[in-house]
Amino acid sequence: MDVDAEFRRRILLVDGEAKFIERCSAALCRRGYEVLTARDGFEALKVLRGAQPDLLITKLDLQHMQGSNCCQ
Repeated sequence: MDVDAEFRRRILLVDGEAKFIERCSAALCRRGYEVLTARDGFEALKVLRGAQPDLLITKLDLQHMQGSNCCQ
């Protein structure tokens, strides 16, 4: 087992734009982060149920997940 991989920081990147996700993921991976991705808020919630990222990077205006309706 790779000891360094065990201590890598995990980032969840949420965005609907595939090119943005691709560019950011590549940059973060090159810097040693483990990157999880989601295309929208609902997918992000599913990822969060199975993983505990150290950082979440997202837009404030995710499709279908704005304001109080995101928690219903």
